[in-house]
Amino acid sequence: MTDKTKLEHLVRAAQRGEPAALAALVGRFQPLVWAAARRLAPTPDDAEDLAQEGNLALVLAVRAFRPAGGAPFAWYAKRRVYWAVQAAARRLKRGRSREEATLDEAGAGGLSPVDLLEDPAPGPEDCAIAASARAALRTAWDRLTPRQRQVLSARAGGATFPQVAAALGIAPSSAKGIAARGTARLKKLLAGRV
Repeated sequence: MTDKTKLEHLVRAAQRGEPAALAALVGRFQPLVWAAARRLAPTPDDAEDLAQEGNLALVLAVRAFRPAGGAPFAWYAKRRVYWAVQAAARRLKRGRSREEATLDEAGAGGLSPVDLLEDPAPGPEDCAIAASARAALRTAWDRLTPRQRQVLSARAGGATFPQVAAALGIAPSSAKGIAARGTARLKKLLAGRV
């Protein structure tokens, strides 16, 4: 049995609720969790807290993983762990910068504590993820039939099935079927199964 096959069996067993399989998976990924925690920790003392965040992300990744998505579990788990540890490290850094500021005096550069609050604009990671998702959706959308795009666009614009059917000169049941097939195909395309 290959290492990949063993890993797949462990993931399926853990998803069925077998504690030994989950413990084996967590143990197997500890070097990854600790490497990310040590690398991203603001101070060496924070590595243990970040490792806990990484382990929690790993357990959640086991529960959320769907092999039909096309990505292997190891790839999926590494991303989930890294993102969780990175987010926890950012929270630690922000928390410390807020603790250092007092309410009655301006901080470095004349900034008040209100100025130090988190910027509501999305960060670079969020922008990159959103851009990637938009590109994937655009590619999947282009692979739908023209009729599926027409029906789904009209529905997204708030039109009812009878309104869509009247505009396209088809029966409402046909509009529903086209929408259902288009939605199913979009889901498959986005999941990488087509």
